[in-house]
Amino acid sequence: MIPLSLGLETMGGVVEKVILRNSPIPTAQAQIFTTFQTARTGWTSTCCRRARAGRRLSIAGRFRLTGIPELPAGMGRVEVRFQVDADGILSVSAKEQSTGLSQAITVKPTHGLSDEEIEQMLLDSIDHAEDDMQRRQLAEQQVEAKQILVNAHKQLIENGDLLSEDEKRAFVDGSRPSSSWRRPRRITSS
Repeated sequence: MIPLSLGLETMGGVVEKVILRNSPIPTAQAQIFTTFQTARTGWTSTCCRRARAGRRLSIAGRFRLTGIPELPAGMGRVEVRFQVDADGILSVSAKEQSTGLSQAITVKPTHGLSDEEIEQMLLDSIDHAEDDMQRRQLAEQQVEAKQILVNAHKQLIENGDLLSEDEKRAFVDGSRPSSSWRRPRRITSS
C-alpha cells in the first residue's frame, strides 16, 4: 500500500493528487494537465508526496519537457503518468499530446518514513484539514485571477485601438496588484 498520496505540483503551489494514499502496489494512474501561459515551449514537473490537502510533503523528483508547440494558455495538453512497481519504485512520465514529446524519471526511495512519521502526518492532515482547504482555495483563486488579468492585458494589446487613452490608463491602473495582494508562487510551469 502507498502510505502517502503522490501528485504533481501545479501553479500556485497546489499539489494535484494522481495516486491516492492506500492504493495497492503495483499501481498506475494518469492525468491530463494543461499549460498556464500562452506560447509556452517548456514544462517543468515537480512530483511530490503529500499527506495534507494541496500541500507537498517532499519532492520525489523534477523533470523538464521541452519543445512544446507555442499554443494559447490551456491548449497545451500534457499527460502525466505515475506508476509504482511491486518494489515501490516510482516512475513518472509526461507526454505532450499534440507532438508526442515525452520525458520520464524513475525515483528510487533513498530514505523512507517510519510508520510513526506517516501516522503523525496523517493526524496532522486531519487536524489542519479546514486550513489546508482554505489555503488551496485561495491559491486556486489567485491563479485564476492572474489568468484573467493576463487575458485582459492580451485583449488590451490586441484591441486597444477601440479604447480611449483614459480608458486604457484606467484599466492598467486598476489591474495592478495592491500591496496586500500576494502573488501565487510559480513552481511547476516554465
